[in-house]
Amino acid sequence: AIGFGPIAAHLLKQWPVEKFIELGQQLVQRYNARILLFGGPQEVQAVTRIAAQIPNAPIVLCGKLSLLESAAAIRRCAVVVGNDTGTIHIAAAMKRNVVAIFGPTVEEFGYYPYQTRALVISKTLPCRPCTHTGKGLCKIKTHACMQTITTAEVFQAVETMLKA
Repeated sequence: AIGFGPIAAHLLKQWPVEKFIELGQQLVQRYNARILLFGGPQEVQAVTRIAAQIPNAPIVLCGKLSLLESAAAIRRCAVVVGNDTGTIHIAAAMKRNVVAIFGPTVEEFGYYPYQTRALVISKTLPCRPCTHTGKGLCKIKTHACMQTITTAEVFQAVETMLKA
């Protein structure tokens, strides 16, 4: 299974949902992967929309599991892909392979997924970092830090982790 943490509490920290959908479709096509979708109760609607567009019956676990149950489910994942949110940090704690997508925040702020095999996908831009927590709006109004990260880049990172 491959875990996704596709929603972020702060919009600035969220890689576009359409790209998570595309990534899920490609992983199912290439690896016949089963996608597990993680998140909190407030994310159920958004994650259900994502799941509806990914083949191979992805499992929506948003709002259904406690923190410990989420950790147990994440432990079953070969790799976990997510925004700079709690899901990737739970995955790191469970020693899973992590592909973390960073936009407005940077690893140097202490949010890097430590003590596990991890790849961070981010863009070097003059406006980064723009916030410590991901709150607020894009100061240059383009959300380039997340918009310019391609599905191909994230797919390649997932492949690297699956082969590791």
